[in-house]
Amino acid sequence: MAEPEGDSTPPSNPRLRGLPPLDTAGATILVLGSFPSVRSLEKGEYYGHPRNHFWPLMAAIEDASEWHGEDNDFASSLRPPTEWEGRKALAARLGLSIWDLVDSCERRGSLDADIREAVVNDIPGFVASRPRIDSIALNGSLAAALFEFHFARGSRFATGPIGKAVNLELAGRLLVVRRLPSTSPVPTRRFRKAIDKLPCWMEACALP
Repeated sequence: MAEPEGDSTPPSNPRLRGLPPLDTAGATILVLGSFPSVRSLEKGEYYGHPRNHFWPLMAAIEDASEWHGEDNDFASSLRPPTEWEGRKALAARLGLSIWDLVDSCERRGSLDADIREAVVNDIPGFVASRPRIDSIALNGSLAAALFEFHFARGSRFATGPIGKAVNLELAGRLLVVRRLPSTSPVPTRRFRKAIDKLPCWMEACALP
């Protein structure tokens, strides 16, 4: 059978653009992920996939009395806001702004491992113009690796202990930076469930 005519080169991955920052007035903590999932991009909302652990964790941090450490279906036992306006209000109450390391990239699907040709956001510029931000919470290993490569070269921060607070200079001042377990629902050996991630995230984002 004859080969069909035309270019047989496989199509490249689509070029995707990330979301603008959730720029909360008066925020003291900047949460940085890698790049939004397909569902989040479709909804135009951070952590928009219903199985992502981010918003259940934030609900638990805001009201620690609602959980008691049981190894149950923690992510489903809490009732974080489902609408974006309610989620933005929750972030504001916790003093969080939310953004991503990657501004645009090529990717098929939602896996971090499939990100190609990434262009990074101006994180130092964002921090410099918001003097109340004093800490950064990095959501997952790729976010930590990108942060180290672009803004903390040689610190070996990204391979350090998960959850450990490290003082790093950014935008002319020292910030407390933490590499945190990804809020993706995909389990890892150490962080199989949302409740396993809570201590690290609570230490980073708990109200004073």
